[in-house]
Amino acid sequence: MPFLLGLPPFALRNASLYLFIIMGLAFLAAYLLGTRQFVYLMPAATLLAFGVGLLLPTWYPPMDRTLAGLMRLGTQAAGFVIVWTLARDRWRLLLPAGVLTVVALTEGVGKMAVLTPAAEPYLVPVLLIGVGAYLLKN
Repeated sequence: MPFLLGLPPFALRNASLYLFIIMGLAFLAAYLLGTRQFVYLMPAATLLAFGVGLLLPTWYPPMDRTLAGLMRLGTQAAGFVIVWTLARDRWRLLLPAGVLTVVALTEGVGKMAVLTPAAEPYLVPVLLIGVGAYLLKN
């Protein structure tokens, strides 16, 4: 990943956010080129979904900024569902996907704040710790 150091000089906006996508692609390559172990698929989906969720508002600037949180949570939920479609025996992945979908729709469509501004910075660490604990358990 040393080539990431070259992203800022190329005037790439939000270059640091692409780190999540590049790490996700590395896990995806390990999954596709290896023995297709689940331990590579879950981090690939989580990191790719998170990276896309962060970058989506920057890729489409006219988008309403209030939808950024909805996009971030929605892409995470989609990541869990995609992993479930590839590994049908992992039905527990639908539980966080459902919770993230309900929170995203409640905040985006219902205009109700489920996550307080003080709790939002803890969403990503809690999500990544949860995925890591799930992988360690299985």
